[in-house]
Amino acid sequence: MCGNLMAASSNAAWCFAPTNGGVLYGYNNAGTEHFKQDPIGKLVRETVQNSLDAHQDGLPPVIVDIYECDIAAEYIGATSLKPHLEQALARTKATGQIDGQKDYRNALSLIRKQTIPCLAIVDQNTTGLHDRKWDSLIYEDGTPEKDGPGSPGGSFGIGKNAPYNVAALHAVIYCTRYTNGRQGRVERMTGRAQLVSHPSSHDSEMMLQHVGFYAAAGGQPITGPDIPDPFRLAEVGTGLWIVGFNPARTRWNHAAVRATIDNFFYAIHNRNLIVNIKTQRMAETVTISHDTIDSLLEQRKASPRTAYYYRAIVQDPIGSTEPIGFIGALDVHINSEKGAPNRVAYVNRRGMLITDTKERRRSNPFYPRSGHGAWPDYAAVVTAREDATDQQMRRMENPAHDLITAERLPEGEQEAARRHLTDASAQIQAIIEQAIRKQDEADISNLTELAEMFPDQDPTKPGNRELNTRIITPKPQPHRVTTVDDDSDQAEESADEPGDDNGDGGGSINGDGPGGGKGRRRGGREGGESGARKTSENVKPHTISGMVIMRTGTGELSVALSPTNPQAGRKVSFSIEPSGEVQWREQRIPISAINRVEPSNAEVEHANDIVTVTIPKGHNGPIILTLDAGQSTAYTGYGFSERQAPTNTIPTEDRVAQIRDLMAEGLNQTEIGGRLGISRQRVSQLVVKHRLKGGKR
Repeated sequence: MCGNLMAASSNAAWCFAPTNGGVLYGYNNAGTEHFKQDPIGKLVRETVQNSLDAHQDGLPPVIVDIYECDIAAEYIGATSLKPHLEQALARTKATGQIDGQKDYRNALSLIRKQTIPCLAIVDQNTTGLHDRKWDSLIYEDGTPEKDGPGSPGGSFGIGKNAPYNVAALHAVIYCTRYTNGRQGRVERMTGRAQLVSHPSSHDSEMMLQHVGFYAAAGGQPITGPDIPDPFRLAEVGTGLWIVGFNPARTRWNHAAVRATIDNFFYAIHNRNLIVNIKTQRMAETVTISHDTIDSLLEQRKASPRTAYYYRAIVQDPIGSTEPIGFIGALDVHINSEKGAPNRVAYVNRRGMLITDTKERRRSNPFYPRSGHGAWPDYAAVVTAREDATDQQMRRMENPAHDLITAERLPEGEQEAARRHLTDASAQIQAIIEQAIRKQDEADISNLTELAEMFPDQDPTKPGNRELNTRIITPKPQPHRVTTVDDDSDQAEESADEPGDDNGDGGGSINGDGPGGGKGRRRGGREGGESGARKTSENVKPHTISGMVIMRTGTGELSVALSPTNPQAGRKVSFSIEPSGEVQWREQRIPISAINRVEPSNAEVEHANDIVTVTIPKGHNGPIILTLDAGQSTAYTGYGFSERQAPTNTIPTEDRVAQIRDLMAEGLNQTEIGGRLGISRQRVSQLVVKHRLKGGKR
């Protein structure tokens, strides 16, 4: 039943116990099914959650290192694991399990190599896994052992299955280190493999269980100096090594970074968690911490929604609910930025996102019940103030820890729980509504400022307010964004830069979504229109510190633009996009003409619905534009995206020649500007400067 002894330890081998007539398990493992979709994301979610659950009180933030490494085959017991893989292959052949046959053939090919690729996930500033907790992780299924009543981590004990979806050898090595007064320093190592039930290589009549362990004699953990060096921990904590790491995507680290930020932004912001991610092919380690999360969000390394949640929780709560039954006080954070996803997220006490769905009855009891359809954009984050509340919420989580429902409770508790959740949700809705009302009042107070910017279209006058939908005034941010190039069939109007095949899209100064016009990649693997725009791999500084967009007539938009650096000759490019309930799924709004520019000596051009302003000499204030948007739809809001300013524009002499030809055709200056994609003022400037005749205004 047990293979040859290994050099890694004088008495270590892989062992699978006999079934003794018990249940036989096939290739399809119910435990791993929870984690097959988005395996890297769910692996990170489960393992980092376990580390947070084991945070040592009084120590600095939990540190989790995730990195690739190659480990000698002898250290993972390759010789004794190989016959079990061979028998597993034979078993899948006998039962006609095609996927299993392919999987075990690949495993046998890999195990013959001298070194095995592994993914290590190692934590620090945690308690390590003491006796009972170690047994729960390694030897038991469905029996979690957490640190205390306030721990909101795994409630079902199935998270340990997450690594096996990316383990080509279907094996994971675990190691822990801790101290206690009786034993002093304790170090343990055990491997766990999940195959299919299979015959013994020594006795074909004896069936072995599907789970086996790499252990010392008698099934005891390998301890102290007998642990191979690659697995020994330098600090108190726990590590796991996924043996034969085989991710479904080559850029697995991108998914790992995204999952870390999406799920643990709250813990990261509160300095409770630091995650370091390193691949073998990349020299630099990506560190996700309180000090780096802003920059990573700017680079769109997380879900668009996460940026809005994060900017909600960095502010103090706007209100708290009153305790209701077993649900104690809940704090509510809110972000009312344009483009926010109109969702309510629940984050547990350890700082992990549980749910933010809009399925109120089935998964998120805190999503507003009704009457919120007319609210402007918002993102709310709800957190429990006390551990006792969080513990009760944990009882209503599903095994994947991504929904909350009273139906998870015993039948006798469900009715009261539903009532308590409904009451808490009503309080949360009232808190959000009050905050939104205050924001609307602040928006109205901005009308005086708008009247100064657009004196000929005073928004405070009767009837003019109906011309406006929502008005955005983004705040400048100190970080950098990736700007966007747009390929054009007019090569001289835009620069061509290398694309980034991760499809992250472009950047905008006020975040993701319609408020900042989330960059959307089109073309390539992501589908959509060909001739698509590409994201630049260079992170570039903001060119716009603020913008006000206002609908001042049918098909007409007025824009007040404030450059970050009003240096003469500098080019600033942007596009206008719809927002509000339209969200960022719409393409940018077409610009057919530029009807007005202030100051008049500012050069303005437009091509492919991108407007480029050249800052005139001696001008330090905002630049006012009136754009013919070529559409009469009144969106509930307008956003913008910064663009890569074209580096190669048409030479002045060529532009003059174009104007002369169009004048000869009888076009007036407004028509010429629309044809060439420049403002009428620019046409007029060139007509006067070069003494062209016949140009009608």
